[in-house]
Amino acid sequence: MVQGYASNEMLREAREMFDRMPERNVVAWTVMVKAYADSGQIQEAWELFDRMPERNSYSWNAMISGCLSAGKVDEAVQLFERMPHRDVVSWTTMVTGLAKNGCVCRAREFFDRMPAKDTAAWNAMITAYANNGQLNEAQRLFNSMPAKDLVTWNTVIEAYSKNERKDEAVSVFLLMRRSEVSPNISTLISILVISESTMEVKQIHGLVVTLGLLSKIDLGNALLTMYSRSGDLLSASLAFKRLEVKDTITWTSIMQAFANHGCGYHALQGFAQMLMHGYKPTSTTFTAILSACSHVGLVKKGRKMFKSIYHVFGLEPTIEHYSCLVDLLGRAGYVREAKELVDSMQQGMRDEAILGTLLGACMMHNEIEVAREVGEDLIRFETSDSGHYTLLANVFASHGLWHETANVWKIMRGSKTKKAPGFSQIEVGMRNHVFYSRDQEHPQRAEIYRMLNDTVIPQMKGSPCVGFWVPTLQSDPTIYQA
Repeated sequence: MVQGYASNEMLREAREMFDRMPERNVVAWTVMVKAYADSGQIQEAWELFDRMPERNSYSWNAMISGCLSAGKVDEAVQLFERMPHRDVVSWTTMVTGLAKNGCVCRAREFFDRMPAKDTAAWNAMITAYANNGQLNEAQRLFNSMPAKDLVTWNTVIEAYSKNERKDEAVSVFLLMRRSEVSPNISTLISILVISESTMEVKQIHGLVVTLGLLSKIDLGNALLTMYSRSGDLLSASLAFKRLEVKDTITWTSIMQAFANHGCGYHALQGFAQMLMHGYKPTSTTFTAILSACSHVGLVKKGRKMFKSIYHVFGLEPTIEHYSCLVDLLGRAGYVREAKELVDSMQQGMRDEAILGTLLGACMMHNEIEVAREVGEDLIRFETSDSGHYTLLANVFASHGLWHETANVWKIMRGSKTKKAPGFSQIEVGMRNHVFYSRDQEHPQRAEIYRMLNDTVIPQMKGSPCVGFWVPTLQSDPTIYQA
């Protein structure tokens, strides 16, 4: 009875039954100690633990685990050192608990002291290194592990995937395929999210079919999303149609895919079908729909969708929703309406990104007065993005307002602005090549610059230069790239 109440988190009833027991054996005592420890009531667990006439390894392990879960690391270590007979569970509990509390070095000390290490202890230590960003240590431990299970493989693959170390993730995945351990949903999703080409996504898709996992909705959603990101909208649509079970994430993903590829009307049709099938849209759904409206210039539809977020579906509009509508209004020339929308946002919600979007609309439609107001707001933000200053200066320069232009450059030079280097990328032979401005690190930089000199630069001769002539304080014209 005590065990039944405790298992159902009915601690008060469990304690009453425990107190009424004429004789209590070590099992009953341990059940109550564990119940209190698992629920975070460490003081009550300590009280019973101290009163126990005798203790077994389960009692000690329950108390140690409770202390570690509550963040009482020193108490757990002291208990462990007092423990008369430690089993593999005791050691693994310490390694796992210390790792979860961020004590990676102490966890490794206990791991190295273990007389016999089980798979759980190895996994706990590898996970600790992975979560702490020590991927090389995690890999070294992984390489020396005698027997790896599914958790082991997934931990290392996911760690590399999250840190965008694609080559290492794929290398470990290929080793896994040669082992006796079969990948599961988590494994395949970790590999999918770092796939860059349609061919890579299709290879994983084929493996999903082979393993009989196509009916798993999380995997289906991931396939849909990655087909879209790789630029293959047709395969994304087919993946959507072939999904036997769909959820809100599925519908939102296909709408986002259509929006990203400029198929706004298809996204809106998907939204209508989603509602017809009884699915309730989320905040992310509306971000996709508003983005779709922006891509095809559906101003009236965008306004209506934005209003429905709160008035129809009871959701609070987010900064992403405001940004999408500001972008939509700005592109369509409704710059002042976009400015009023930004001004209506709650205090603290406005950020420099949405102001930058509005400033871009001012540049596009020559709204100099609105640009001046937005520029003042951006300067008050002390933005670190040099692009915003450049855009503001170019708005002023395009209207011949040289004094305001020079003032913006002066403010920019006195601030802590950062400019992300420009880059281009191309896929060759299923490998993604990225080239940064003034890049001296790329292994094929000599060939790249030779190609630029021989083909691209000659084509640029005689082309108009993008920028504005802006007099400096010394009246020397200097070109500033837009």
